[in-house]
Amino acid sequence: MVNNSFSEDIFNFQEDLKIFVAWFMARNEHKWLTTQYDITDSLIEVFERLSSQELRKLMEKHNLRVLPRGVMSDKARFHRGSIIEISEHLTEDIDHLMASAQLCREMGKILVSQSRSQLSGVELEIAADRFAVNKGFGAEVEKLLLSEEEGMEKRLRLVYLTSLVISEELT
Repeated sequence: MVNNSFSEDIFNFQEDLKIFVAWFMARNEHKWLTTQYDITDSLIEVFERLSSQELRKLMEKHNLRVLPRGVMSDKARFHRGSIIEISEHLTEDIDHLMASAQLCREMGKILVSQSRSQLSGVELEIAADRFAVNKGFGAEVEKLLLSEEEGMEKRLRLVYLTSLVISEELT
C-alpha cells in the first residue's frame, strides 16, 4: 500500500526528483498516468522547472490532482483542491515541450489565482503565460497562443508576451 501522506523529504526533490515523481505517480488518482509515457514526461519536465516551494504549494495547499478529461469520479467532483484535467491525447495533438508548457501554464494559474484572487479571466491567462515564460517555455507559449482562435484575448496575451520578451532582452 502506498503512503499518500506528505513528507518533508518528498519536497526535497532537488536531490532526487525521482522520489517525488514516484510518490506523485503512485497516488491512486494518478495511476492512469503510468501508461501515458508522453504525458508523464511532460509532467516531469514541468516538475524539474518548479521550485520546491512552488511544488509544495501545489501539493499541500492546493492538493493538486491531474485527471483525464471527462473522467471525473464522484470523489474528484467533491475534491477540495485543484484539478488539472488533461486529454489523454495531449501529446498526440502537440509536441512534448508544448504539452509541458500547457501543463506549466495550468499549474501557474493555480499558484497565481490563490495569491491574486481578484484577477479577471484575461489577467489570469496573462499571469499563467508569464509563469510559463519564466520557467523557460517562452517559445512554446507563443506557439500555443498562435494556434488559438483569433480574438481580443489572444491579441492581448500576445502583446503582453511580446513586451515581456522584449523587456527581458533589454535587461
